[in-house]
Amino acid sequence: MPKRPAPRPSHEFAVTLGGVLRAARKRKKLSLKVLAAQAGLSQAAVVHIESGRHYPSFPHLLLLSSIYDLPAWLLFKIAQDQHLRNPPCPSPPAPAVTLS
Repeated sequence: MPKRPAPRPSHEFAVTLGGVLRAARKRKKLSLKVLAAQAGLSQAAVVHIESGRHYPSFPHLLLLSSIYDLPAWLLFKIAQDQHLRNPPCPSPPAPAVTLS
């Protein structure tokens, strides 16, 4: 029986989680360069995670949470609470097109 791929979280949640991770980095007064060096990531990878373009892998999330002195579950909980309080706006309907 073929395995089904795991459902992917929404892009909007990735953006929210990235914002939480950015706030945690700033709370610790870490620059992108210093955090990237401590986590063994490139600065571009950190930017992609914080902007929501990429989800952090589970090992990277655990590493980031230890650098921030926050449990990983708390980072997810904060992101989930923010996401539920401010759900993404639905896309506006596409304009009607008339053919002449």
